[in-house]
Amino acid sequence: MQHGISPLIVDSDGDGFTDYQEVRVWGTSPDSRSIPYMLPGSITASSGGISQSIVVTQLLFLSADRSYVIGVPGNGTGEPGVPERGVWFRNRGQLLFYQQNLFDALSDLADALKPQLGTVTIILRSNSRSATVNQRSGVLSVRGQAAFKFLSSRSFVPIGFSTSDRGTGSFSEIPMPEPMSVQNDPVAVSAPRVGAVMPEVLAAPSTAWLVTGARTTRTGKTSETRAISGSLLLNGDQTFDLDLGVAETPMRGMWFQDGTRMLLYPQNLLEQTLALERTLAARTGEPVLADLLQVRDAATSDSRTGFLLLTLDHRHTATLASSGQTLAVSSTWKLTAKPAP
Repeated sequence: MQHGISPLIVDSDGDGFTDYQEVRVWGTSPDSRSIPYMLPGSITASSGGISQSIVVTQLLFLSADRSYVIGVPGNGTGEPGVPERGVWFRNRGQLLFYQQNLFDALSDLADALKPQLGTVTIILRSNSRSATVNQRSGVLSVRGQAAFKFLSSRSFVPIGFSTSDRGTGSFSEIPMPEPMSVQNDPVAVSAPRVGAVMPEVLAAPSTAWLVTGARTTRTGKTSETRAISGSLLLNGDQTFDLDLGVAETPMRGMWFQDGTRMLLYPQNLLEQTLALERTLAARTGEPVLADLLQVRDAATSDSRTGFLLLTLDHRHTATLASSGQTLAVSSTWKLTAKPAP
Protein backbone atom coordinates (compact mmCIF):
# COMPACT_ATOMS: atom_id res chain seq x y z
CA MET A 1 0.00 0.00 0.00
CA GLN A 2 1.26 3.49 -0.84
CA HIS A 3 1.92 5.44 2.36
CA GLY A 4 0.24 8.79 2.87
CA ILE A 5 -2.59 8.07 0.41
CA SER A 6 -6.09 7.11 1.48
CA PRO A 7 -6.97 3.43 0.82
CA LEU A 8 -10.29 4.78 -0.51
CA ILE A 9 -8.50 5.93 -3.67
CA VAL A 10 -5.16 4.12 -3.85
CA ASP A 11 -4.82 1.04 -6.09
CA SER A 12 -1.61 -0.65 -4.90
CA ASP A 13 -1.59 -3.52 -7.41
CA GLY A 14 -2.93 -1.57 -10.39
CA ASP A 15 -5.88 -3.84 -11.13
CA GLY A 16 -8.48 -1.07 -11.30
CA PHE A 17 -9.92 -1.61 -7.82
CA THR A 18 -8.99 0.52 -4.82
CA ASP A 19 -7.43 -1.10 -1.76
CA TYR A 20 -10.63 -0.36 0.16
CA GLN A 21 -12.77 -2.15 -2.44
CA GLU A 22 -10.46 -5.16 -2.44
CA VAL A 23 -10.25 -5.56 1.34
CA ARG A 24 -13.72 -4.50 2.52
CA VAL A 25 -15.90 -5.49 -0.43
CA TRP A 26 -14.28 -8.41 -2.23
CA GLY A 27 -11.75 -9.75 0.26
CA THR A 28 -8.92 -9.87 -2.26
CA SER A 29 -5.36 -8.81 -1.48
CA PRO A 30 -4.40 -5.25 -2.47
CA ASP A 31 -0.79 -6.41 -2.81
CA SER A 32 -1.45 -9.28 -5.26
CA ARG A 33 -2.72 -8.26 -8.67
CA SER A 34 -6.19 -9.59 -9.36
CA ILE A 35 -7.63 -9.67 -12.88
CA PRO A 36 -11.39 -8.96 -13.02
CA TYR A 37 -13.77 -10.57 -15.51
CA MET A 38 -17.37 -9.47 -16.12
CA LEU A 39 -19.57 -12.53 -16.73
CA PRO A 40 -23.15 -11.86 -17.94
CA GLY A 41 -25.28 -14.94 -17.33
CA SER A 42 -27.88 -16.40 -14.98
CA ILE A 43 -28.45 -18.05 -11.61
CA THR A 44 -31.03 -20.85 -11.20
CA ALA A 45 -32.45 -22.26 -7.97
CA SER A 46 -34.50 -25.49 -7.92
CA SER A 47 -36.51 -27.28 -5.24
CA GLY A 48 -39.37 -29.79 -5.38
CA GLY A 49 -39.47 -29.74 -9.17
CA ILE A 50 -39.82 -25.96 -9.30
CA SER A 51 -37.05 -23.82 -10.78
CA GLN A 52 -36.54 -20.09 -10.92
CA SER A 53 -33.85 -18.25 -12.88
CA ILE A 54 -32.66 -14.67 -12.79
CA VAL A 55 -30.39 -12.82 -15.18
CA VAL A 56 -27.26 -11.47 -13.48
CA THR A 57 -23.76 -10.27 -14.26
CA GLN A 58 -21.16 -11.76 -11.96
CA LEU A 59 -17.70 -10.38 -11.32
CA LEU A 60 -14.85 -12.89 -11.11
CA PHE A 61 -11.39 -12.06 -9.73
CA LEU A 62 -8.45 -14.36 -10.47
CA SER A 63 -5.19 -13.69 -8.61
CA ALA A 64 -1.69 -14.96 -9.24
CA ASP A 65 -1.64 -16.29 -5.66
CA ARG A 66 -4.30 -18.78 -6.90
CA SER A 67 -7.17 -17.23 -4.97
CA TYR A 68 -10.47 -16.32 -6.61
CA VAL A 69 -13.61 -14.40 -5.71
CA ILE A 70 -16.88 -14.51 -7.64
CA GLY A 71 -20.11 -12.72 -6.86
CA VAL A 72 -22.66 -10.16 -7.96
CA PRO A 73 -21.32 -6.58 -7.69
CA GLY A 74 -22.85 -4.75 -4.75
CA ASN A 75 -23.36 -7.89 -2.62
CA GLY A 76 -19.87 -8.17 -1.19
CA THR A 77 -20.33 -6.47 2.17
CA GLY A 78 -21.57 -9.32 4.35
CA GLU A 79 -25.18 -9.00 3.17
CA PRO A 80 -27.08 -11.92 1.58
CA GLY A 81 -25.16 -12.87 -1.52
CA VAL A 82 -21.68 -12.79 0.06
CA PRO A 83 -19.11 -13.61 -2.66
CA GLU A 84 -17.76 -17.11 -3.08
CA ARG A 85 -14.04 -17.34 -2.28
CA GLY A 86 -11.55 -20.11 -2.82
CA VAL A 87 -8.57 -21.36 -4.82
CA TRP A 88 -8.26 -22.11 -8.52
CA PHE A 89 -6.04 -24.38 -10.60
CA ARG A 90 -5.41 -25.09 -14.27
CA ASN A 91 -6.29 -28.25 -16.18
CA ARG A 92 -5.30 -27.75 -19.81
CA GLY A 93 -8.07 -25.60 -21.31
CA GLN A 94 -10.02 -25.49 -18.06
CA LEU A 95 -9.87 -23.78 -14.72
CA LEU A 96 -11.02 -25.71 -11.65
CA PHE A 97 -12.32 -23.86 -8.58
CA TYR A 98 -12.56 -25.09 -4.98
CA GLN A 99 -14.66 -23.00 -2.62
CA GLN A 100 -12.95 -22.28 0.71
CA ASN A 101 -15.53 -20.13 2.55
CA LEU A 102 -18.27 -22.71 3.03
CA PHE A 103 -19.15 -21.41 6.49
CA ASP A 104 -19.96 -17.94 5.18
CA ALA A 105 -21.98 -19.29 2.26
CA LEU A 106 -24.00 -21.82 4.25
CA SER A 107 -24.60 -19.49 7.18
CA ASP A 108 -25.88 -16.92 4.69
CA LEU A 109 -28.19 -19.53 3.18
CA ALA A 110 -29.46 -20.69 6.59
CA ASP A 111 -30.30 -17.09 7.54
CA ALA A 112 -32.19 -16.59 4.28
CA LEU A 113 -34.24 -19.77 4.85
CA LYS A 114 -35.06 -19.16 8.51
CA PRO A 115 -38.23 -17.04 7.98
CA GLN A 116 -39.81 -19.82 5.88
CA LEU A 117 -38.33 -22.99 7.38
CA GLY A 118 -37.23 -22.05 10.88
CA THR A 119 -33.89 -23.37 12.04
CA VAL A 120 -32.37 -25.69 9.46
CA THR A 121 -29.59 -28.22 9.27
CA ILE A 122 -27.89 -27.95 5.89
CA ILE A 123 -26.26 -31.03 4.38
CA LEU A 124 -24.05 -30.14 1.43
CA ARG A 125 -24.16 -33.03 -1.04
CA SER A 126 -22.09 -31.65 -3.92
CA ASN A 127 -20.36 -28.43 -4.85
CA SER A 128 -18.35 -27.69 -7.99
CA ARG A 129 -17.23 -24.86 -10.24
CA SER A 130 -15.19 -24.86 -13.45
CA ALA A 131 -14.40 -22.63 -16.39
CA THR A 132 -13.54 -23.20 -20.03
CA VAL A 133 -10.82 -20.98 -21.47
CA ASN A 134 -10.88 -20.43 -25.24
CA GLN A 135 -7.57 -18.77 -26.00
CA ARG A 136 -8.37 -18.32 -29.69
CA SER A 137 -11.61 -16.41 -29.22
CA GLY A 138 -10.69 -14.87 -25.86
CA VAL A 139 -13.87 -16.18 -24.21
CA LEU A 140 -14.12 -17.39 -20.60
CA SER A 141 -17.18 -19.52 -19.70
CA VAL A 142 -17.79 -20.24 -16.01
CA ARG A 143 -20.29 -22.70 -14.54
CA GLY A 144 -21.05 -23.56 -10.90
CA GLN A 145 -23.49 -25.93 -9.26
CA ALA A 146 -24.32 -27.14 -5.77
CA ALA A 147 -26.85 -29.53 -4.22
CA PHE A 148 -28.14 -29.45 -0.64
CA LYS A 149 -30.56 -31.21 1.66
CA PHE A 150 -32.35 -29.19 4.34
CA LEU A 151 -33.65 -30.63 7.61
CA SER A 152 -36.13 -28.09 8.97
CA SER A 153 -37.28 -27.63 12.57
CA ARG A 154 -40.80 -27.17 11.15
CA SER A 155 -40.94 -30.33 9.06
CA PHE A 156 -39.84 -33.97 9.33
CA VAL A 157 -39.49 -34.25 5.55
CA PRO A 158 -36.04 -33.46 4.09
CA ILE A 159 -36.09 -30.74 1.45
CA GLY A 160 -33.88 -31.02 -1.61
CA PHE A 161 -32.45 -27.84 -3.07
CA SER A 162 -29.95 -27.07 -5.82
CA THR A 163 -28.40 -24.01 -7.41
CA SER A 164 -26.53 -23.45 -10.63
CA ASP A 165 -25.02 -20.44 -12.31
CA ARG A 166 -23.29 -19.70 -15.55
CA GLY A 167 -21.64 -16.71 -17.12
CA THR A 168 -19.58 -15.95 -20.22
CA GLY A 169 -17.26 -13.02 -20.83
CA SER A 170 -14.18 -11.93 -22.73
CA PHE A 171 -10.63 -11.91 -21.40
CA SER A 172 -7.20 -10.77 -22.51
CA GLU A 173 -5.10 -12.78 -20.04
CA ILE A 174 -5.24 -15.40 -17.30
CA PRO A 175 -2.78 -14.92 -14.39
CA MET A 176 0.10 -17.36 -14.16
CA PRO A 177 1.06 -18.60 -10.67
CA GLU A 178 4.74 -18.70 -9.75
CA PRO A 179 6.31 -22.18 -9.50
CA MET A 180 7.58 -23.25 -6.08
CA SER A 181 11.36 -23.64 -5.92
CA VAL A 182 13.57 -25.19 -3.28
CA GLN A 183 14.69 -21.71 -2.23
CA ASN A 184 11.17 -20.32 -1.84
CA ASP A 185 10.22 -19.56 1.71
CA PRO A 186 7.09 -21.40 2.84
CA VAL A 187 4.08 -19.35 1.84
CA ALA A 188 1.94 -18.20 4.72
CA VAL A 189 -1.59 -19.43 4.10
CA SER A 190 -4.21 -17.77 6.24
CA ALA A 191 -6.59 -20.15 7.93
CA PRO A 192 -10.02 -19.99 6.25
CA ARG A 193 -13.00 -19.12 8.36
CA VAL A 194 -15.06 -22.21 9.04
CA GLY A 195 -17.73 -22.76 11.64
CA ALA A 196 -21.29 -23.60 12.47
CA VAL A 197 -24.18 -23.55 10.06
CA MET A 198 -26.65 -24.31 12.82
CA PRO A 199 -26.69 -22.04 15.89
CA GLU A 200 -27.56 -24.89 18.25
CA VAL A 201 -24.64 -27.09 17.17
CA LEU A 202 -22.25 -24.62 18.75
CA ALA A 203 -23.02 -26.31 22.05
CA ALA A 204 -22.63 -29.81 20.61
CA PRO A 205 -19.55 -31.68 21.86
CA SER A 206 -16.58 -32.53 19.67
CA THR A 207 -15.65 -36.17 19.16
CA ALA A 208 -12.04 -37.36 19.02
CA TRP A 209 -10.91 -40.37 16.97
CA LEU A 210 -7.67 -42.32 16.68
CA VAL A 211 -6.73 -42.86 13.06
CA THR A 212 -4.59 -45.59 11.51
CA GLY A 213 -4.08 -46.66 7.92
CA ALA A 214 -1.89 -46.12 4.89
CA ARG A 215 -1.17 -43.53 2.23
CA THR A 216 -0.26 -44.49 -1.32
CA THR A 217 1.40 -41.82 -3.45
CA ARG A 218 1.99 -42.27 -7.17
CA THR A 219 4.30 -39.83 -8.93
CA GLY A 220 4.67 -40.57 -12.60
CA LYS A 221 5.54 -44.28 -12.79
CA THR A 222 6.73 -44.64 -9.20
CA SER A 223 4.55 -45.64 -6.27
CA GLU A 224 5.10 -45.53 -2.52
CA THR A 225 2.89 -46.81 0.30
CA ARG A 226 3.54 -46.07 3.94
CA ALA A 227 1.71 -46.60 7.20
CA ILE A 228 0.41 -43.53 8.99
CA SER A 229 -1.40 -42.78 12.22
CA GLY A 230 -2.88 -39.71 13.79
CA SER A 231 -6.07 -38.16 15.07
CA LEU A 232 -9.38 -36.87 13.78
CA LEU A 233 -11.47 -34.25 15.55
CA LEU A 234 -15.08 -33.83 14.45
CA ASN A 235 -16.22 -30.58 16.00
CA GLY A 236 -19.76 -29.71 16.94
CA ASP A 237 -19.66 -26.70 14.62
CA GLN A 238 -19.30 -29.04 11.59
CA THR A 239 -15.58 -28.46 11.19
CA PHE A 240 -12.96 -31.19 11.24
CA ASP A 241 -9.22 -31.43 11.91
CA LEU A 242 -7.31 -34.42 10.55
CA ASP A 243 -3.72 -34.64 11.78
CA LEU A 244 -1.66 -37.53 10.39
CA GLY A 245 1.76 -36.76 11.83
CA VAL A 246 4.67 -34.45 11.12
CA ALA A 247 5.18 -35.78 7.58
CA GLU A 248 1.63 -34.84 6.56
CA THR A 249 0.01 -31.43 6.11
CA PRO A 250 -3.00 -31.28 8.46
CA MET A 251 -6.37 -31.27 6.73
CA ARG A 252 -9.01 -28.86 7.96
CA GLY A 253 -12.48 -28.32 6.65
CA MET A 254 -16.19 -29.05 7.06
CA TRP A 255 -18.05 -32.33 7.42
CA PHE A 256 -21.65 -33.23 6.59
CA GLN A 257 -23.41 -36.38 7.79
CA ASP A 258 -25.97 -37.95 5.42
CA GLY A 259 -27.14 -41.27 6.85
CA THR A 260 -24.14 -43.57 7.18
CA ARG A 261 -22.11 -41.47 4.75
CA MET A 262 -20.03 -38.46 5.69
CA LEU A 263 -18.72 -35.96 3.14
CA LEU A 264 -15.55 -34.04 3.94
CA TYR A 265 -14.76 -30.69 2.30
CA PRO A 266 -11.15 -29.61 2.97
CA GLN A 267 -10.76 -25.86 3.42
CA ASN A 268 -6.96 -25.61 3.23
CA LEU A 269 -6.33 -27.10 -0.22
CA LEU A 270 -3.83 -24.43 -1.23
CA GLU A 271 -1.72 -25.17 1.85
CA GLN A 272 -1.66 -28.86 0.90
CA THR A 273 -0.79 -28.09 -2.73
CA LEU A 274 2.06 -25.78 -1.74
CA ALA A 275 3.43 -28.51 0.54
CA LEU A 276 3.40 -30.92 -2.42
CA GLU A 277 5.24 -28.37 -4.55
CA ARG A 278 7.96 -27.96 -1.92
CA THR A 279 8.37 -31.74 -1.63
CA LEU A 280 8.67 -32.21 -5.40
CA ALA A 281 11.00 -29.21 -5.79
CA ALA A 282 13.33 -30.66 -3.16
CA ARG A 283 13.22 -34.05 -4.89
CA THR A 284 13.78 -32.82 -8.46
CA GLY A 285 16.01 -29.82 -7.71
CA GLU A 286 13.98 -27.45 -9.89
CA PRO A 287 10.91 -25.22 -9.47
CA VAL A 288 7.57 -27.04 -9.59
CA LEU A 289 4.02 -25.82 -10.23
CA ALA A 290 1.27 -28.20 -9.08
CA ASP A 291 -2.39 -28.01 -10.04
CA LEU A 292 -5.15 -29.78 -8.12
CA LEU A 293 -7.45 -31.72 -10.44
CA GLN A 294 -9.68 -33.71 -8.11
CA VAL A 295 -10.60 -34.07 -4.45
CA ARG A 296 -12.87 -36.85 -3.23
CA ASP A 297 -12.92 -37.18 0.55
CA ALA A 298 -15.58 -39.22 2.31
CA ALA A 299 -16.20 -41.56 5.22
CA THR A 300 -18.72 -44.26 6.06
CA SER A 301 -19.74 -45.41 9.51
CA ASP A 302 -19.66 -49.10 10.36
CA SER A 303 -22.72 -49.78 12.52
CA ARG A 304 -21.24 -53.08 13.75
CA THR A 305 -17.95 -51.69 15.08
CA GLY A 306 -18.75 -48.01 15.46
CA PHE A 307 -15.65 -47.16 13.42
CA LEU A 308 -15.34 -44.60 10.62
CA LEU A 309 -13.81 -45.79 7.35
CA LEU A 310 -12.20 -42.89 5.49
CA THR A 311 -11.11 -42.75 1.86
CA LEU A 312 -9.33 -39.60 0.70
CA ASP A 313 -8.38 -39.20 -2.96
CA HIS A 314 -6.38 -36.16 -4.18
CA ARG A 315 -5.05 -35.89 -7.73
CA HIS A 316 -2.60 -33.31 -9.06
CA THR A 317 -0.48 -32.56 -12.07
CA ALA A 318 3.01 -31.22 -11.41
CA THR A 319 4.94 -29.29 -14.05
CA LEU A 320 8.73 -28.98 -13.79
CA ALA A 321 9.55 -25.37 -14.68
CA SER A 322 12.92 -25.99 -16.37
CA SER A 323 12.09 -28.98 -18.57
CA GLY A 324 8.34 -28.49 -18.90
CA GLN A 325 7.82 -32.16 -18.00
CA THR A 326 4.41 -32.88 -16.49
CA LEU A 327 3.92 -35.59 -13.88
CA ALA A 328 0.66 -37.09 -12.67
CA VAL A 329 0.58 -37.21 -8.86
CA SER A 330 -2.11 -39.03 -6.92
CA SER A 331 -2.44 -39.56 -3.18
CA THR A 332 -4.91 -42.02 -1.68
CA TRP A 333 -5.48 -42.47 2.03
CA LYS A 334 -7.29 -45.56 3.39
CA LEU A 335 -7.95 -44.89 7.06
CA THR A 336 -9.85 -46.36 9.99
CA ALA A 337 -10.94 -44.05 12.79
CA LYS A 338 -11.78 -45.48 16.22
CA PRO A 339 -13.32 -43.45 19.06
CA ALA A 340 -10.60 -42.16 21.35
CA PRO A 341 -10.73 -43.56 24.89
